[in-house]
Amino acid sequence: MRVIASMCVVLAATCLSGGQTREYSSSQTRSTDLYGYGSVTSAFEECRRGGPYFSSFFNGIPLLGDQVSIAVVKQWDADELAAPENIRAYLYLVRIAFKYPDKILNRENRNANVTLLLLSYLRIKESRDVGLEKEIESTRTYVEGQISKSVPPGDASE
Repeated sequence: MRVIASMCVVLAATCLSGGQTREYSSSQTRSTDLYGYGSVTSAFEECRRGGPYFSSFFNGIPLLGDQVSIAVVKQWDADELAAPENIRAYLYLVRIAFKYPDKILNRENRNANVTLLLLSYLRIKESRDVGLEKEIESTRTYVEGQISKSVPPGDASE
């Protein structure tokens, strides 16, 4: 009897609320997380901790492409980003972000302009650590290979 009464209360509450949910317009959604800050921050922090990497932290990252680098530049200053553990976290995210270049939502973010610029900066900044410099260069080569698959020749502006 108590179970039936509880179910009736839940059903009545659901009916009275009318399934109301707050809807956001596309401009509200974009303005609150224009560069994927939430996704990038969570994934970046998970990478910094060294894993284990849970897929829930990286769900939206393969859809962002160059947007990951834009979010990183907007959230961390140059000195913070240049710390070796942060560089490694960033390199991991970049590889995820460009793993499936054809699935990147915004075509502009398939070209990797900001990512390649940031990788060049980090390589210069980390010239004293040969191992990390190789990781940076390897990531750069990977990204260039990936974007060459998605951007037709002569169409680099997209």
